[in-house]
Amino acid sequence: RSSFKIVIFGGLFFCVLAGLTYLCIWSSVLQISTIKIQSEKEPIYYENDEIIKIVEEKLKNKIFEIIPQNTITLVSVDEIKNTIIGNFPEIRQVNIYRNLSDFSNIGLVIDIEERETIGIWCKFEEIEKIIDSDINTSTEEIIEKIKERRIGECFQIDKDGVIYRKSLLVKSSSVLNIYSS
Repeated sequence: RSSFKIVIFGGLFFCVLAGLTYLCIWSSVLQISTIKIQSEKEPIYYENDEIIKIVEEKLKNKIFEIIPQNTITLVSVDEIKNTIIGNFPEIRQVNIYRNLSDFSNIGLVIDIEERETIGIWCKFEEIEKIIDSDINTSTEEIIEKIKERRIGECFQIDKDGVIYRKSLLVKSSSVLNIYSS
């Protein structure tokens, strides 16, 4: 009698476990159907469609070539964040939330915070010039090296001091310009 109960409850347990596994992995009930982008301001250096395309590519990935990652339970949020920040350095922070408020419209909400430019950082390039002076005495030829500084590449910097995008040099009283080698 007790072995019969163990078989029945064990079978029910594995049936429930198999049903939950199917629901969480392969069922269309928990598949991500919408991707919503939230940002404080209109993006300048990228399009929202580019972000959505990156997320859709990540959702197409499979674990062990069998298990799809397009469900709300298996989506790799950290991998999506790292890819977005890696492709768009002007994005400071990405927060991704799972939206389960409506089971007919399960999706991801991507909150993007862009970097704010506070100035331009320009690199000094040092160029060495060799000048041969006239020989007026019996001494050997004198070689003087003159180092000349020239402004090289310039980049935008944010309030944390992170260099994130190439820029032109802007000379204005309202723009912070930093020069260093």
